Amino acid sequence: MLAADARSLLASRRSRSYRFAMTRSSGTDPGLGERLKVLRTELGVSLDDLAARSGLGADEIAKIESGERFPVGSIVLRLCSTLGVTLPELLRSPHRCTSRLNRRADQLHWSRPDSMATCRKLTPDGTGALSDLLEFEFPPGVAYDYQDPPPLVGIDRQVFVIDGTLDLTIIEAGQATAYQMTAGDCIHLAPGARYLFRNDSGAMIRCLSVVTRA
Repeated sequence: MLAADARSLLASRRSRSYRFAMTRSSGTDPGLGERLKVLRTELGVSLDDLAARSGLGADEIAKIESGERFPVGSIVLRLCSTLGVTLPELLRSPHRCTSRLNRRADQLHWSRPDSMATCRKLTPDGTGALSDLLEFEFPPGVAYDYQDPPPLVGIDRQVFVIDGTLDLTIIEAGQATAYQMTAGDCIHLAPGARYLFRNDSGAMIRCLSVVTRA
């Protein structure tokens, strides 16, 4: 695939930014908004300061924190960039747990109701683990593009395909490289590159993502 073709495909997907609703298998989870507020407070960043540094409106951030609005993926990444945290760190539960065991029923997971795409955080919170494990499920026809914000280019990622066939395009320095991954394949994602994940097959894809601060 040529770089121009990849950029065109990425542009066509931007209007389909993912909205994920956060839930817990057992009980009710406080949600991304509360976690954002807790994390912002822990870092000593005021609402107005976060708004000024991120380019978002203070009212918009306040609505996210109160749960009135759930942001699209690009806004979540901008908040991560401004606060200097990874996506798993932002999505971590504000209720700290020191248990080494995170049972399936207690794991946070996010879903997009219109496509059934889901993301599940597997790693226990509050244990000091250096890496986070995320499980993704992509139904047929779903595409997702992602790029690390500049302050987070030191993050190291690997993706392992559990089930299905994943089409992945990596764009670095204007050059696009396409890969087709099947069950058992694992790929290292270079920091700072842009990634387009697609499910062009007729079956569900399950992947495991390992996120580590380099």
